[in-house]
Amino acid sequence: AGQPRLDGGSDGRFALVYVAGENAVGAINTISYADAQWESPSPVMDNGARPDIFLDAQDEIHLAWCSDDNEVRYAGMEGSQTISTLSCGSRPEIARDGQGTLHIIWFGDLVVDVNGRTQPQNLLYESTYTNNSWSDPAIISYTSTATQPSTAATESNLHLVWHNTLSGEIDIAYTSFVP
Repeated sequence: AGQPRLDGGSDGRFALVYVAGENAVGAINTISYADAQWESPSPVMDNGARPDIFLDAQDEIHLAWCSDDNEVRYAGMEGSQTISTLSCGSRPEIARDGQGTLHIIWFGDLVVDVNGRTQPQNLLYESTYTNNSWSDPAIISYTSTATQPSTAATESNLHLVWHNTLSGEIDIAYTSFVP
């Protein structure tokens, strides 16, 4: 097993997502810990890499990962679905803002231009879950190189950081979203 990610819930409960097998890409699996014991592992029935996990206030598990087709995938409330077919170049971060909206944020190195052509470009993308569906990916920022975003939620904001060298120096870039 590899690429583990852990998130905590209520009453001492927590859940783990990991990639089964010895390769960089494999079956995405989850396992939960509750009532002082591990539950049986639950396969998501999809292959991929770089999974992330989020437990909501009801201890429901939400997952995001890069599929073996390099797409951003989600599993949770509505089952498993593709969020974006744009490249998935980092662990997709999944978080909930202070208003209860789920966000998935990831790095990708492709963009579709206004003429429908796919072009190389280093970007951070975001998709949000509203009105029972995921939004089309929106560009958050240009980046100089591949980067791994990291998120944190407070009561009113969703905070995002990533490393960047657009200024010629290694910087930690920051932004926040106010729902």
